[in-house]
Amino acid sequence: MIMGKNTYQTYGKRHSEGTLRLVLTRDPSNFSADLVPGELEFISATPQEIVEKYSSKYDKCLLLGGAFVYESFLRAKLVDEIYLSIEPIDIDDGIPLISNGETLDGIVDLPTPEVTTLNSSGTILKHYVL
Repeated sequence: MIMGKNTYQTYGKRHSEGTLRLVLTRDPSNFSADLVPGELEFISATPQEIVEKYSSKYDKCLLLGGAFVYESFLRAKLVDEIYLSIEPIDIDDGIPLISNGETLDGIVDLPTPEVTTLNSSGTILKHYVL
């Protein structure tokens, strides 16, 4: 799992034995007390550097956010699937999926997704294979 610093701070220090949680931050030393080698690591690196460092041990990863993480990996063309859940609610403000006011389809060519209704409230899941 790869996430940004803010997502980590929201998600917390939840234990995930057998799964590496990698937190992107400009200053990994700020999190030295939280470091658990092989389980919870903090890194300042580009998506390409992360792939080079970890691809011999892992063949897949899950991007948990935030916007900077999503955008960086999408622009580096390192994303091959997107699962996007959409809740049928109106909100004035929210957390953007992509930073700087861009849209997902402004960064990648989105194919027609497979769409699944998840519940009677109208939540849908869009699955894109890039």
